[in-house]
Parts: sequence; structure tokens; C-alpha cells
Amino acid sequence: MGDFAVNTSTAGGQSQPCADALFSSALFTAVWADGGDAGIKGRHVNTTGTPVGPEFVVSDTSPGNNTNRQRPFVDSIGTDTFTAWVEQPFDLPPPAPHVVLRRLAGTQPVGPPVRVSTDSIDLTCPPTVTRMIDGGCLVTWTGGGEQQRIRAQRFGPGGQKAGAEIAVNTSPAFHTDATVTLLNDGDYVAAWTDGEAAGGGGLVYRVFGFDGTPRTGEVRPDVTGFGRLGRGVLTALDNGRFVVAHINATILSDLGVLQTTAVASVLDPAGDGEVIASAFAGSPKHFHRTSPALTALPGGRFVLGWVEESADTVDTVPTVMAQLCSDSQLEIGPKVQVSSGTAKDRFGLSAAAVFSSDIPQKVFLSWTAMTDDGDTSIRGSVLTADAGGLSF
Repeated sequence: MGDFAVNTSTAGGQSQPCADALFSSALFTAVWADGGDAGIKGRHVNTTGTPVGPEFVVSDTSPGNNTNRQRPFVDSIGTDTFTAWVEQPFDLPPPAPHVVLRRLAGTQPVGPPVRVSTDSIDLTCPPTVTRMIDGGCLVTWTGGGEQQRIRAQRFGPGGQKAGAEIAVNTSPAFHTDATVTLLNDGDYVAAWTDGEAAGGGGLVYRVFGFDGTPRTGEVRPDVTGFGRLGRGVLTALDNGRFVVAHINATILSDLGVLQTTAVASVLDPAGDGEVIASAFAGSPKHFHRTSPALTALPGGRFVLGWVEESADTVDTVPTVMAQLCSDSQLEIGPKVQVSSGTAKDRFGLSAAAVFSSDIPQKVFLSWTAMTDDGDTSIRGSVLTADAGGLSF
């Protein structure tokens, strides 16, 4: 089975997809930015790789159509979906750019969008969302100033703010790319790219309790280059550990292209930041890899996705790839080519997984595909994960 079109809107570029799983109905949810109306759209996909129903609108239409919405991120719990994004006016503010959250029940919005951030934000860094143990969610984002730049806000099951805004980082610097995931004990880990001038570009994280109480200070594991070549990603495993993925570089190829690979590093939130194990997309030699993606599966397993192309020739097609991994066995089975056909570019990869005792484990990858004339659309593919690896 090849990849398929997720979006049906074609007026304006469709880009920046994010995917998650609706476990209650064994569906995947994909959301993305619609360049045609500057809104956030969504669609459900089933585990056979078939879109279910029409596109649905996540965002509202603003008065005068003066609002540009970008960089959506989605997470689901039960039948509800929480989607966050950044928005700003096309004309001069007010309002200033800010982060917005909206709750959906199925495909239907529940109440109006809620403003999340209270101060300036960094528009280049998307927000992230994770489910919480009470049925609500937590949103993280990157602020606009140097002090207390990594921010978080918890929301209750109904989508209302719960508690005060949380200052996540303690070291002042222009940190970037805040991200978060719920751990299996109900705590959460927030991570970001270090912005300190000396040695910047590494991973920093902190663990917090449900109510925002810090469990740790800032931890700086030996994951150099995290976020330096595109955004790093984060997911939690069912055994209490968590995984971060980023792009690691070596040297230029003979053609002058940077040779890179995707690396997934396993960490223990109760540890001192030591990397327990690392899985790789392969040797960076001869390859330029970008756009890492992660999603967790049972038994300490996870899927690492990325986009790769040759670093040795200009006649190359960016290809979406995926590898089943675990924190104990590392790479399981062969790498799988996910995308089909040709494209000028593929980027913005996102991953989600559905699993239960009575259905096969399914993995949904979605990405932005660009044609030769610059048009962009959302493509997707569904894989099966079993003991031997990934397959269609």
C-alpha cells in the first residue's frame, strides 16, 4: 500500500501536519495549517489507511479574516482532542501573536478557542500538547523573552485553565522548541533546545508533577546537537522511560551536502541524564536525513521516522522512512520506505500509533509533500507493527 492524500482542500498550500490517535474509536486524527483560509483543518483516518468523513474545521473564522494560524499540535484523550496553534494578525497588532487551544469532541469544537499564552511568544517555535491523567492537557510553548522563556499551562478536561502559568526553565537564555510528554506515572517531562551561547544546541529537560511541582532541576544529558538541525521530538514509553529524537550531522559529502542521520536516545526520568541506549536511522555517510518523528508502542517499543535523500547526487527524491525500535533491542527488523512516487520535497513528518489487545498495532505517519511547482499537500500512510518490525 502506498501513501494517500489526507487533505481535500487545495486552495492555498496545506502544510505543518500533526497526528495523534483516538484510542476510543481506533482512529487517527491529523490536523494541519490551511494556507487557503489561514485556518486549522483536520481529518480522521482509520487503521486501514482510509480517510473517514470530510475535513473538519478546528479554528474559527476571525472577523475580517485578519488572523493567520500556523503550527498546530494535537493530542487526544478518550473521545476528546486538544489542538494548540499560534496565531497572529496579518496587519499590525493588536492582538500580539499568541498560543491558542481548542477542545474537540470527535470533529465538533466544544466552545471557543482559548488563549493560552499571556506574554509574547516565539512564532518560529510551535506549541506542543500532552494529555494529563485527569482527562485534561498541558500546553508548552516558547516565549519571546530571554528570562523564563519555556512556558507551560495546564487545562482541565473541559478545556479551562487549571492553575497558573508555569515557568519551566531556570537558566536564562534564548532557549527554543519547547516540547512535552506525559510519563506513565502521571508526571510529565518538558524538554527544549539549549540556547546558552557556550555549548548551545543540546537537550535540556525537567520533570514535573501533575500540579506543576518540579521533580528535578534542569538536566543536560549528552545529546549534543539536539534541535540544531531542525526540531527535536519527544515521546514517553510504557515502562517509565522516554525517548528524544534529533538530527545528528557529520561532514559534507563530496557534493557539498551535509551528511546527517536521525538518532533516538532513551532516557530515564529518575536518572541523572545518562543516555541508556540510542537507535539510529543508519550511518550518515552518503545520506542527508531530516524531520525526525516518534511514536510509542507497548513493551518499551517505539517507531522512529525521518525523511532521507542522497547526499551524493542532485538527482534524488526525498523519501519518508520508518524503523521499529525498542529501548532494549534498539532497531527491530528492516527500515521501511513509507512514501511512494516522486516529490520535490517532503518535510514536517509526524507519527501516531493505535494499539489494544484486540487489534493489530498500527502506526500512522503524515507529512507535507511539495510538487515541482511549489504546491503543498498533506500525505499519509499506515503501517503495521509486529514482533518482526514494520510492514504494510
